[in-house]
Amino acid sequence: MNPFETIRRTVPFLKHLTAEESEFFFRTGRVITVKSGQYAELKKTSSLNIVISGIFEVETIGNAEVVYFTSGSFFGSLPFVENRKRGNVRALLDSTIFVIHEEDIYRFFMKYHKALRGYIRMITSMGFEMTETGRRYFDLKGKVVSVFSDSQGSGKTTLSAALGLALTMDETVILDVSYSGKSLFDVFQRRLTAPVSERDQSATGAESLLNERLVHVKDGLYLLNITFSSRVRIDPSIIGTLLFLLSRRFRYIIADLSNTDPELRDAVFAGSDMIFALTGGKKETGELNGLFDEKLTDFQRVFYVRNEYLPGERGAFVGGFTFEHNREYEQSGNVDLLAGSAAGAGIKPFVEKITSPGRSLAVQSLSLESVCLAGFFVDLQHSGKFFDSIYSSSFSYFISCLYLLGHDEKELVAMLRRFYSSEQINRNLDISFPGSFIFKNSRILRYARELASDKRIEMFHTQPVCKLISSGSERIASTGDLASLMTASYITSPLFEPVSTSGGECSSGYPAVTVSPAELFRTGCDEIYYLSVLNRDRITPGDGVINELYKNTLDTGTAPYSDESYYLQQGKNLFMEIDENEFKFDKISDKTKTITHSLALRIL
Repeated sequence: MNPFETIRRTVPFLKHLTAEESEFFFRTGRVITVKSGQYAELKKTSSLNIVISGIFEVETIGNAEVVYFTSGSFFGSLPFVENRKRGNVRALLDSTIFVIHEEDIYRFFMKYHKALRGYIRMITSMGFEMTETGRRYFDLKGKVVSVFSDSQGSGKTTLSAALGLALTMDETVILDVSYSGKSLFDVFQRRLTAPVSERDQSATGAESLLNERLVHVKDGLYLLNITFSSRVRIDPSIIGTLLFLLSRRFRYIIADLSNTDPELRDAVFAGSDMIFALTGGKKETGELNGLFDEKLTDFQRVFYVRNEYLPGERGAFVGGFTFEHNREYEQSGNVDLLAGSAAGAGIKPFVEKITSPGRSLAVQSLSLESVCLAGFFVDLQHSGKFFDSIYSSSFSYFISCLYLLGHDEKELVAMLRRFYSSEQINRNLDISFPGSFIFKNSRILRYARELASDKRIEMFHTQPVCKLISSGSERIASTGDLASLMTASYITSPLFEPVSTSGGECSSGYPAVTVSPAELFRTGCDEIYYLSVLNRDRITPGDGVINELYKNTLDTGTAPYSDESYYLQQGKNLFMEIDENEFKFDKISDKTKTITHSLALRIL
């Protein structure tokens, strides 16, 4: 494995980085060789040093204690953290370390504000003492909500304005990220300011510019013109810095986003936590589905919105919201009438989604061993409690989807029993023996389609988020066709034919690709739970029960257990320890029933 990838997975405050962020972070620093016996003084270093190989000895002042650093350990300066280490670091062997200057890390966080959000949450969870600057970032407020449409006259500006008015209980700013049409400044009858087209690499310069351009509407509500009336395309890289700065002040950041500039659109998508997408009908919704499946890779939650004011389809709108029009406002343009709508019941479902603190569950990535966790989902369904999202991969993702698809406990148990049966496992295997894979994906896809029909994961109250490999790279899928994602989570490459979904050729990537609850630290979710199991034995199907080739692959493809408890909040680590080797769903469910029931009770 790439040593940088190993570092990302083992160093706590890097666990939440995306593949793109990780690549940029490690490209910014350098690798150096330290000869055996060479010293460095901790007090003087202004860089973060991460051990790649070798051993270092730390001699603290007074020699009160000696600490040894091996691969994955770090020393030096951490941004926003008090550095109280004093003494010398000495290499005991010829060693290599990754070195990145503290200022480069600050610049990295200005580019990726979600990475900063995750970093602050992690170092706080681990008990580091923060600097005064760090304490200012501790409550990194901004939840970023995009209101998006692919067509003119969709009502996105009206919805953006209504949301802004409805969220004035906290500091809120609405960004105008359109080039033409009706401006937010027209809606609120404010003088249009120049677009924020200048780039300033220094945080103080950029912050000063923002303060000059912010336009006050009323207590708790501001406007900021990003692009409107600009004659040139805006450099999309400015978005990361803007969100970094705005998040320090504003609780809610609403982007009134058009589809005029695809690169800028994608940058705003990347920084968003939530997207309300206005759509006029099935055809437009289908086009939006494809766009989101390709572009969204960072836990974004999408809600489709139908504007009642516009002509088009009527009737039930499954998995979305209806924006109830205010005919008097549309005819008069009087913003006071829009304010009345913002205080009414029609906008309430939108506000509840935005202001909800959020509760997410990460589920340990497992294949056959996931049978040890299956009983928990039965108890969870019985409890009536729910999560806003469930994040996992491999078989663990498949069974979390079964939990969402099951109408009651009895049906869920039957679905789980079938999933783990040798008959179904063998039925999933369509031997093909082509040049690039052994098993086709057709039977698994047919099975998943039977369960999920044409449902998309955006439709569920609990969002089933999947981590997988797409065209050779890790990605997180928070939108997409459920049956295709269930299929992708089941199959491994090159044993199985990959499935085309989420903008690429996808498979689970297990055991190389697994999830960590730390990744959820980058989201706006307040409560993060982690469900995991440590099996002291090994689940193994009996001889002749399932296809021997497939069985042998499963036997050699199990990810090692990783303890994630040290940074989780008290009561959020849903951990069980068992000693089981028989691959029998009913037996394991009975043996773990007391444990899984107690874990479900711990969810508040």
